[in-house]
Amino acid sequence: MKPKFRSVARDGRPYSAPAARLLPAAALAAVLAGCAGGTPTPARPAGECDAGPAHTVIGRTLTPALQEEARKASGAETVRALAPGQVITMEYNSRRLTLQLNRDNVVTRATCG
Repeated sequence: MKPKFRSVARDGRPYSAPAARLLPAAALAAVLAGCAGGTPTPARPAGECDAGPAHTVIGRTLTPALQEEARKASGAETVRALAPGQVITMEYNSRRLTLQLNRDNVVTRATCG
């Protein structure tokens, strides 16, 4: 014999059979609707550096063309290339892409600042 299952609302009244079947779908729809209306990601200001896209130059020998490719990919206004042991200033510039090089002039790291 099959046991009888009855869904009950908070006020104690039983749900009708069709309403009880729709309850999980309604809950899922409410959760998904809440996710869809999130705050959009703000756009970066023009000239602001994003080093992520410039990581494609890592492992390649630095040339003026490669330096410009990295600058455009990052959206930065300027690029500085740092040789090993080179003395640098420590000011942060959010509009500058910094490419660190090894002794063979190969890009080892791309960061903003």
